[in-house]
Amino acid sequence: MADLIADLQKEFGAAYSEVPFDDFFARLTRTEDWHTPIQKRTAKKFRLLKNLLRANLRDVCVLRFGKIRIDIFVTGLDENGDLAGIRTRAVET
Repeated sequence: MADLIADLQKEFGAAYSEVPFDDFFARLTRTEDWHTPIQKRTAKKFRLLKNLLRANLRDVCVLRFGKIRIDIFVTGLDENGDLAGIRTRAVET
């Protein structure tokens, strides 16, 4: 994983943070009584994604690069020991 972080630091800059897997998905997977049907479906999709990643990857980590426009990598090792995961972006103001 250290090699991945070093490569990503070269591309996205030295500043990064690692977020616990469950913490990253907590807000995304939570449903509230006041959520619209679309928001509830979106939370369900994030729960499915979280479960898929947890079931198929080990040593999962969430890496965030940037401060406002944030590149997020949720990565781990698959059953063959190969790096796998997802990449997404977020804008936080």
